[in-house]
Amino acid sequence: AGVGAYPQSPGYPSSPGRGGTDRWLPASLDRTADELGAGSATGDGAGSGGGDHPDVGMPGSPSSASLPASARDAFRRAEAYCEQQRFAEAVPLFQQVLQMLGAGGSDGGGGGREAPATAAAVPSAVIAEVWAHLGVAMQSLDRVPEAIESYRRAVRLDPTLHVCFANLATLHAYLQERERAQAYIEQALALDASNSTYSQIRQHLRELPPPGPSD
Repeated sequence: AGVGAYPQSPGYPSSPGRGGTDRWLPASLDRTADELGAGSATGDGAGSGGGDHPDVGMPGSPSSASLPASARDAFRRAEAYCEQQRFAEAVPLFQQVLQMLGAGGSDGGGGGREAPATAAAVPSAVIAEVWAHLGVAMQSLDRVPEAIESYRRAVRLDPTLHVCFANLATLHAYLQERERAQAYIEQALALDASNSTYSQIRQHLRELPPPGPSD
């Protein structure tokens, strides 16, 4: 299934769920999920380099200057793992970055020391992009509920991350939650109306047959 200034991370793996999108999506959505990635969530570099990211949209990399040194190092290592499609190793590093920024949830993991100093200093949009990257890694591991939660946290912090909305749409389509999927793709299109892939996903959702009787 699924942002950002794509040219910032040219070696990033193509899509969450690469090789597994057919397990998630109705057949009518599978092709467009593979094509997703033509746009940009943050605006800078919008539409450029789309051919380098043929599948699900990828988040832009947080600005190095916006992250404290230890968080920046962990994030870069996580990206390197993602470039090698070693997503299981990337996940704890993205989580560590979030903990360092005071946004990582309940588990400790050594990030607590920096959280008070960095949480206020790091823009919420940067934290949102880390959540978006975590969502991509989770989705790549077929951890759909965790991916959905990560994308939701990302768009809560930065409602301009339109490819996160598109990722959410395709994941909810996989879960056969058609109304939610349609709502999310509409939000993606409201932010990037010219994105033809989003339009195709919306059209495919509209063309899906109505759900059958519950039993």
